[in-house]
Amino acid sequence: MKSNRPTSITVISWVLIVTSAINLISFYMSHGNALAQSMMAQSPLPVAVQYAIGYVGIAIQLVCTVAWLKGLAWGRALYIGWGGIGLAIGFYSSPSMGVMVAGAVVFAIIVFFLLRPAANAYFARGDGTPDASIA
Repeated sequence: MKSNRPTSITVISWVLIVTSAINLISFYMSHGNALAQSMMAQSPLPVAVQYAIGYVGIAIQLVCTVAWLKGLAWGRALYIGWGGIGLAIGFYSSPSMGVMVAGAVVFAIIVFFLLRPAANAYFARGDGTPDASIA
C-alpha cells in the first residue's frame, strides 16, 4: 500500500529521530565535562535545570516525531508548543545568541512543513489511515 504521508514529514521525522539520539548521547557525555559545565554556568538557569529541560526536550521531540509518523495531530501541536517554549527559554538563558537564531530558523522551517496543506490533510485524519486525496 502506498503511504499517504507527505515525504517532508517522513524525512523530517527521521532526521529528528536520529539527531535526538545523537543529542541524547552528547548531552549525557557532557556531564562532568569541564568545558560544558563552564558554558552552562554562564546561563542564569541552574545547570541541573538546564539538564532537566534538555532531557525533557529530547524525550518530547522523540514522542512527537513518532506521533507524526503515525499521523497523530497532537504530536504536531505538542512539537510546536514545546518548541516555542524551548526557544523562549533559550533566548532568555543562552549565552550564545547565534546558536539560538540558527535553532529558531530550523524550527521555523520544520513548522512550515508541518503546516503545509498536504500535512494538514494527513494530520486531519488523526490516525494515519490512507487518504487518496493526498498525492
